[in-house]
Amino acid sequence: MRTSASVSAPRRTRSSRTDRLSADPTRLPIARILAIGDELVLGRTVDTNSTHIARWLSDRGFRVDLVQTVGDGTGAIVSALGRAADGAAFVVCTGGLG
Repeated sequence: MRTSASVSAPRRTRSSRTDRLSADPTRLPIARILAIGDELVLGRTVDTNSTHIARWLSDRGFRVDLVQTVGDGTGAIVSALGRAADGAAFVVCTGGLG
């Protein structure tokens, strides 16, 4: 009688990967999120994009340390983008983009 033993590699889950990567959060690359739109600033629309983006980035080994909402004015966008980019490895802009 012949039997076959099946050996499989341990499954990698999202939470175990995140736990492993976040063991020392100061070593993770910094990501920042800039949500753009007057409707966000005025409270007419709830910003759910930033929540999903932050989770996605965190699951992939980034440390999100800033989520900022800014209106549609070009000057405000340029200023906020400059501040967000300073020291960040990655900046995600979401919304109307002016």
